[in-house]
Amino acid sequence: TVDEAGNWIFNPDALDDGAYSFHTVVEDAGGNLSSASTAIGFTVDTGIPDAATGALSDNITHGGTTNENAPTFSGTAEIGTTVIIYNNNIELDRVTVDEAGNWIFNPDALDDGTYSFHTVVEDAAGNLSAASTAINFTVDTGIPDPATGALSDNITHGGTTNDNAPTFSGTAEIGTTVIIYNNNIELDRVTVDEAG
Repeated sequence: TVDEAGNWIFNPDALDDGAYSFHTVVEDAGGNLSSASTAIGFTVDTGIPDAATGALSDNITHGGTTNENAPTFSGTAEIGTTVIIYNNNIELDRVTVDEAGNWIFNPDALDDGTYSFHTVVEDAAGNLSAASTAINFTVDTGIPDPATGALSDNITHGGTTNDNAPTFSGTAEIGTTVIIYNNNIELDRVTVDEAG
């Protein structure tokens, strides 16, 4: 019934998920009926979307390090949903999943440092998925200093030796890889130990 202020209200029982089209007709005390109001069509969707899949370009894996300071973050999710991208639980951006179920995020250039990217999917009804598994990674664009190096048997530049298997050793930044070349042809790669 319409109240003295001309207002009415209807609270339906809980609606199942699905499509609805509500309209009204007014009936007066004499039983006369108005024309129908314009219908309001809507959909109820209480389903929780699945979490998005996601991977970083440049073969960056969880716990990895890259010199790519603008890696592409992409994956799949429910068509038409919105993927919310976070770094360390701070929202970076929102992208729409295309008709093939794919999404892509191209960040602005990242400063050197550590990052933790994850996503949450939001559907048209505002339902949020669980968070995806975070991908933690480090951006390092700093150029390492050259390695020092010397040959065993006191071999010096331009020298001659009868040692046909001289040891080549030196120092470099801890944890880096030293690539050894002969006449610009790569021979091997070795990892710098904790002592440098």
